Amino acid sequence: IQFLLGNGCSGKTYIAIDIIRRIRDRDVYMFSSMDTISNKTLDALLSKKNCLIIADHNCLKIDQIERVLKFKAEISSRNIYFIIIERKNNRDLFGLIKMMELSGDLEDQEIPYVFVDNRFSKEETLEINQKLVVSTLGVFDERKTISDNIISAGEQLIQKNRFSSIVPKKTNVREVASLIALSIKNKVYSLDAAILDLSDVYLLQERVALPLIESENSWNFERREANNSPIKYVVNAKYWLNNQLSILADSKEGRQLVVRAFNYIITMLIDQYGKPNFEYSDKNAEYKSYILFDEINQIFKVEGYSLITEIYESLNELLANDPNYIHQRAKCYMRTSFYCGSSAEKMELLSKSYRDATIAHEMFAKRYELSCNEKINISAAHTEYTMALALCHMAKAKDYAEISDNTLAVKLLYSALSSPYNSFDYIKND
Repeated sequence: IQFLLGNGCSGKTYIAIDIIRRIRDRDVYMFSSMDTISNKTLDALLSKKNCLIIADHNCLKIDQIERVLKFKAEISSRNIYFIIIERKNNRDLFGLIKMMELSGDLEDQEIPYVFVDNRFSKEETLEINQKLVVSTLGVFDERKTISDNIISAGEQLIQKNRFSSIVPKKTNVREVASLIALSIKNKVYSLDAAILDLSDVYLLQERVALPLIESENSWNFERREANNSPIKYVVNAKYWLNNQLSILADSKEGRQLVVRAFNYIITMLIDQYGKPNFEYSDKNAEYKSYILFDEINQIFKVEGYSLITEIYESLNELLANDPNYIHQRAKCYMRTSFYCGSSAEKMELLSKSYRDATIAHEMFAKRYELSCNEKINISAAHTEYTMALALCHMAKAKDYAEISDNTLAVKLLYSALSSPYNSFDYIKND
């Protein structure tokens, strides 16, 4: 078993495809991010012998990954190689692995990781630029991410490609919601489209945006009792779609549509599956991916964090009982504070971040007390780290002039990093 980790648009899938091209001595099963592996299919895969299985981001749920890890001895005895592709910042995954190490289900650092950078090296940039200039496609900048370079090169082209004139429908809340769901999920099954009351909208989107948005038959391996959808809607150009949503959010009216669309999606999912309970909510709730800061930021990077803040604040009445949502909002306030020109505004946002992280931490602590579920303890540790980080940034904003603030920040940071579920690697990024 091996994890291939990286940010969005870093080339993880291309690496997987390159591995497949080189394999000659075994069967290969590759599942893209537009597929979902059912539990029945996972059972069938784990019963195979002498094969390579590659599951791209979004194929496996976290409980399925846990199952694969617990099956490691059988996987080895059957000569199965299992590569799981995930986002580099998936703290649920790292928390799961640490919990399994502490419980003895895994040896320390037993499962190897390969990290994929989302920037070309200086040598790689030089090599690709020599090809780009011959093709009159501009040049890449090694300081930019791969996706930023691609977007920049596309904007500079005088002669547009044949897909540049394709524009999806985005004039009302339901149309925008259909695009947001596609961007975050990569695929929307017909049952999910019905739950969101977007079936007719997806037919319209396919009609105007084919082949970038299209419907296709679901594979048998995707079907399960809870979702036997015969078709799914997929996006074949993720960064085109994100760019279309980003363009929409540039205007005041478009920005309001985006905020209302997120509210619409969460409302429809809550109507179907129920509101989160104060004492208990499913960490893997159906709306989870729609409230993850990194997922939303992947779409609206250009608009800055103020739009994402509006999205979170619009969801408060619906999700106030879910500490996972409150924690994501805390992280958003903190990120937004980094780009404030006013010191007063920065301190206000950091105070909100600390407040939300503290509330989320207390809610997780209460839930852990009631259930003694160690997975809740992982979330509690992560919220404590966010609390400490907010205090550290507040101390820095005051030029470390307040001794009491500095002391509290150091104590909380020490406590957070004493947990096995937090890592000193976090500090390098934060």
